[in-house]
Amino acid sequence: MKLPTIVFNINKKQKAEKERKKKWDIRMMKASKHIGTWSKDLSTKVGCVIVNDENRIIATGYNGFPAGVHEDEERFFRPLKYKYTEHSERNAFYYAAKEGIALKGCTLYVDWIPCADCARGIIGVGLKRVVIEDPNHNFERWGEDFKITLTMLKEAGIEVEVFNEFDKELWKGFDTKGYNGDSGEF
Repeated sequence: MKLPTIVFNINKKQKAEKERKKKWDIRMMKASKHIGTWSKDLSTKVGCVIVNDENRIIATGYNGFPAGVHEDEERFFRPLKYKYTEHSERNAFYYAAKEGIALKGCTLYVDWIPCADCARGIIGVGLKRVVIEDPNHNFERWGEDFKITLTMLKEAGIEVEVFNEFDKELWKGFDTKGYNGDSGEF
């Protein structure tokens, strides 16, 4: 007779832990979206948050020019912007390295999906978990990269949480222009 009670208590604990994790995921994804608004990119604004095991933010980044590089107007347009702009994930990695912060075993939140270059960085710095927006594999410019990213992260044993909870209510109050390309749509 005690066995069902024990199993019920374990399931109740697991459910509570899952809810707690989801709550933190929502908070950190909102934080990554907010940090993305700091980007001066004219078409795409992406933010990144890296947290430790205690859900403490230890590094952040957004897509933009490296610190100290002049933000001349012509540098913000394709194709030249690709030569000057760093992705949010790598900006967070560089900040952590500059400050002597180890990222091994941490979780990265990004309101997009990392490109293949950033995926290699995620693997290289030893992150254990990545929480991303539900990827659009058909997105013309990045679709193939998304597939490669997911393949690499899976092969490297990194937990990838595809966050499907995003809806207009979650992003209420945020400028979503540039969120999925230039459309401003979810």
